[in-house]
Amino acid sequence: MRKLFTFIALMAVVVIVNAQVLTSSFENWTGGSPNGWMGPNSSIEVDSVNQITYGTQYGANAVQLVNTEGTHKRFTTQPMHVDGGTSYEIKFWVKGQGDIRTALFDTTWGTYNNYISVNTTAWTEQSQTVTASVNSDIAEFIISVRNTVGTDHIQIDSVAISTTTVPSVSIHDIQYTTIGD
Repeated sequence: MRKLFTFIALMAVVVIVNAQVLTSSFENWTGGSPNGWMGPNSSIEVDSVNQITYGTQYGANAVQLVNTEGTHKRFTTQPMHVDGGTSYEIKFWVKGQGDIRTALFDTTWGTYNNYISVNTTAWTEQSQTVTASVNSDIAEFIISVRNTVGTDHIQIDSVAISTTTVPSVSIHDIQYTTIGD
């Protein structure tokens, strides 16, 4: 019985730790591009990245990405630091029509997540995870789009990138305790 209570107590203590790496609601723009974006590995043309000032999810602005081609175009963050072996959750709100996915460039191209097919006029929250292969100060988080259509194409608002770490607890620590001995 004591082991069960110890297990429950330890499970209550295990907390997922999130460290915020980037938040962006595309509120600030300079030279026709959202601040913190259009990193060196962006392949989407500047005139295909549009500021949206109506019908946003949060704040006054969102971003519209236009790529009607079947091959993807990358919209990346400015370079930043990542730690090798660390997983990063990329959460974002999206609406419109087209395909969207995420990836990470640290010093090499990481594996892209599966495409999410979007076909909605309502904002929906999406989340994908990427893992850094090495420590890097030139890492860029990637939003990849293709097949965008309609008047909305793909619109994105409120991107939040954070690390996700679950503290390790050994089986021994869960099963055995000195409490009450």
